[in-house]
Formats: sequence, structure tokens, C-alpha cells
Amino acid sequence: MPPFFSFFPKWERVAYVGEPLDGVREFEASGPGTGIKERLILSELVFGDDKALWESWKELYTFAIKTAEASITGTYDLQLLCLGPESSLGSFLPQNLAALLVNQARKLAPGERVFFSYASGWMSFKKLLPGDWGKIRFSHNVTVFNKERSQLGVFVKKILEHVAAHEEQVWIGLRDLSRVALWRFGEEPQTERLGKHLKKHEDAIGKKVRALYILHNDEVSDVAGQFGIKTSGS
Repeated sequence: MPPFFSFFPKWERVAYVGEPLDGVREFEASGPGTGIKERLILSELVFGDDKALWESWKELYTFAIKTAEASITGTYDLQLLCLGPESSLGSFLPQNLAALLVNQARKLAPGERVFFSYASGWMSFKKLLPGDWGKIRFSHNVTVFNKERSQLGVFVKKILEHVAAHEEQVWIGLRDLSRVALWRFGEEPQTERLGKHLKKHEDAIGKKVRALYILHNDEVSDVAGQFGIKTSGS
């Protein structure tokens, strides 16, 4: 599991479920020896000022994919489930990821999927169709946040509305990949606006949200707790 998962309970296994919202991925986790399953909603954001950082990552992945396509046959789907820290950029060699993709492609039959990590990036790789040439479709959930910082509450609101419409309890993690933290508690009008959205969904948070974290580098903000709002995990 990615290092930043250490902010959540000590799960034994985490499985990818799907993409319930644009820019959001859902996972199912289970604790060691308990068999109890929990849901995690994860989104990765990068502030518009730091878009070049994500573009650097994307160029590396694109180059690796193009290299791999020349040595495989068939159509595949590669999903970047979560990204490694910026520090792992230095250890990312596109030719190594390309070789990994080629090796996995040779093992997969149509419909089969494999999960693996490289340079702290966690990926899902699935063979879709056989073919005479290679094609890899690449998708990710990294959202370039081009709005003002004060609009972060709108993004959180979208996730809370999704949670409120379903019965299951969830952990929510917003992973901030920006060099300078996107969320700054106490900064106005950002704090006031996010607080209003949280208060509006306070009932759903108390019943269905185990915790709402914003993760930046090695730090975690317990956002609901910062506003004095109790979660179902409190």
C-alpha cells in the first residue's frame, strides 16, 4: 500500500473498486484478521500553480507507454490509482516502467487485470482485446485545481453529496500533490467557505464519514475536527 495510507487504519488489504465521481477513486479495505470491510474515497489534487509538476509525471508515463506499445500486441487499460511523492520522480525511469508493462502484458489474457507499483505509483493494468499491434489507454484521477483556493469547498461538497446519497460509511482522503499546501486552515475566505459546506452536511458526516483528511507531504489535516464537527469515527 502507498506510504500515505499509514494515516488511515492499519488495513491488511486494499482493493480498487472503481471511479464513482470524476477525479475520485473508491477502494475497499479490510483490517488484519477481522474481515471487516471499509470504504475509502481518495482524490488527488494539484493546485494550478503547480500544474507543471503533474505534467512532468504525465510525460514520464506517456513516454513509458509509447515505448511499451511498440513491443506488445492487443489493447490494454492502464489506470494510475495513486501517485508517488515528488521525491520519487528522480527514481522514475520510463524504460523500466515500459519493460514492466511489456512483461505483464505477455501474461495477461483478455479480461484479466493485474495491480502493481513502480516508483511509488500504484497502477491497474488490464488486457481488453487481442490485436496485431499494441495500444494502451491511460487514465488517472489527478485533478488540476485551476480555481481559487477559496473554491476548495466546492470540490469537497461534491464528495459529501455523493457520500450522503449512499448508506455505507467511508473514509475520505484528499491528497494534495502541490508544492505549497492547497488547504490552509484559518486562511480566509477559504476557511469560511469550506466550513459552510461542512456545516450543511454535518448530519451526513456524523453518520457516514469515518474521517475527512487532507494529506500534504507527510502531514495530515483532520478537516472535520478542525471545525469541531464530529464524524462517525470520532
